[in-house]
Amino acid sequence: DNGPTGSFVWSQVGGGTDADAGQGITVNGDDPTVYVTGYVTNNASNTSKVVFGGTGTSAGTATQLGASGSKSGDLVVAKYTDNGSAAVLDWTQVGGGTSDDRGQGIGVNGSSLYVTGYITNTTANARSVVFGGSGTTAGNASQPGASATSSADIVLVNYTDAGANATLNWTQVGGGTGSDQGQGVGVNGSTIYVVGYVVPRATFGSFSVDNPTGSTVNFLGQLSAATPLPVVLTAFTATPAAGGRAVRLEWATASETTSARFEAERSIDGVSFAAFRTVAAAGSSPAPHTYALTDAILPGNVQQLYYRLRQVDVDGTASYSLVRVVVVGLASPLILFPNPAGAVTTLVGAGPGAMVQVFDALGHLAATATADATGMAYLPLPAGLAPGMYVVRAGGQVARLAVQ
Repeated sequence: DNGPTGSFVWSQVGGGTDADAGQGITVNGDDPTVYVTGYVTNNASNTSKVVFGGTGTSAGTATQLGASGSKSGDLVVAKYTDNGSAAVLDWTQVGGGTSDDRGQGIGVNGSSLYVTGYITNTTANARSVVFGGSGTTAGNASQPGASATSSADIVLVNYTDAGANATLNWTQVGGGTGSDQGQGVGVNGSTIYVVGYVVPRATFGSFSVDNPTGSTVNFLGQLSAATPLPVVLTAFTATPAAGGRAVRLEWATASETTSARFEAERSIDGVSFAAFRTVAAAGSSPAPHTYALTDAILPGNVQQLYYRLRQVDVDGTASYSLVRVVVVGLASPLILFPNPAGAVTTLVGAGPGAMVQVFDALGHLAATATADATGMAYLPLPAGLAPGMYVVRAGGQVARLAVQ
């Protein structure tokens, strides 16, 4: 910007062979950092060959896989460092599932980055929405929708910019059975403002927009971001115990400052959580600490449970860990969802690090994956896979998968 005129300085491109778009931008005034959000159309197999980091006549080399096995629009965030005469790509993050998901507004406060837009999903996570994917690393933080209907729901995502990479902290959704979208976000200290539109009835935690029912209305919402706790959580796992009749929670911290307690919360649907146990924290300590508890009184008639930690400081501020899913009960140790499946399914209940294999009726290998530390495996199914029944094996465990 030369005042009355402007001069072209640099450009950056990212995308692939399908529709990709930038829809929101913000700049961190503390340093020459530019953040962009929008969407890329891709899948976990990189069918659309999405890359970032291209500039001028130089092609990009930073691959960004899609968030699911289905080629669809996924919310994307990219960070660039403006060096004056050129810009450098630092990292990308994606989130989404088997339907359209988009980032449309973005704001920053220090190293905290907030993105709003929408995801298309149900409370049962029928669209297999996950966040936390970066480059060729798949995400593993599931985010169900706001209603039982597969529809667009407002999403708000918080990342911490660590320089060369980013860490997903949390996601929040709100909405109902209609199309609900976040289109802009503003940040003032620990207060976050989201603007967009909803079709009542739409719910946001304990708050709801009830009127006028069925009509699209403008929406402005305020959230108070809990101050990040002075607790560095390095691990959190939930695993079956006592033959599936109990759940063992274990977590570890690298250091703690004025930490008061950990509240273990449980859910049967991944949406509504309730605390069932409290564990005293270390207070102030620069040393690592480990914690564990056993949930021995489980709800009846459920095959999987969701767990998270609420970390509470001495002044009452709190934050949440990512959610862990665990299979319980003695019947059907492996669970696949959705089942029947289309382009992708998720398996829970395998052993940590187990090889997961999908075979057709003739015993031919159709797909493979590796279970993570919690026994969960994300299974993109090959394009063109014939409808029918398939066998899924993980170690000595077997489950049946119906492909539509």
